[in-house]
Amino acid sequence: MTIACNLWRGHQGDVTSVALSPDGNIIASGSWD
Repeated sequence: MTIACNLWRGHQGDVTSVALSPDGNIIASGSWD
């Protein structure tokens, strides 16, 4: 089972992609909105 540890807000639609920096300190997400 996977448990979400943080909730990020900002997209209005579905998130279509997620990327993490190599050190895991930065997250980027993309969507069609």
